[in-house]
Amino acid sequence: MQKLAVSAESLALHRAMNHTQTAYPDTQSVAELYEAAAERWPRAQAVVQGDGKPALEAVLWPAHAAIADEALATAVERANAALPDYARVRRFVRARVPFTPQAGACTPNGRPQRRAIEAMHADAFATDSSAFDPVRHA
Repeated sequence: MQKLAVSAESLALHRAMNHTQTAYPDTQSVAELYEAAAERWPRAQAVVQGDGKPALEAVLWPAHAAIADEALATAVERANAALPDYARVRRFVRARVPFTPQAGACTPNGRPQRRAIEAMHADAFATDSSAFDPVRHA
């Protein structure tokens, strides 16, 4: 029997198109699931907050300053499409400072400083998030 030669790209595409599994890893928080999905569309870095709340909210730092809020909303919608309802972001705000160590928003190795970022944007999420339609810019 002759083996079929398949490229890694073709195999990955085939697996992606036929992927019907809906279970999500229990080793990641909902915020980590969302942030990983957001990385697939590199429009912005995302820090998600709201575990245990009715809806998730995100602070986004665009990859380029010229990216409009509408483009960020599209990126959020794309990331949301790959996630179950409970892991979707309901609203977001553009970060006030870059996610850099100099701004106090991340560690020297690039890991977000969640508490600092949440504190910088607490006023943007002061209203009840359960009243918002999906993907609304705060």
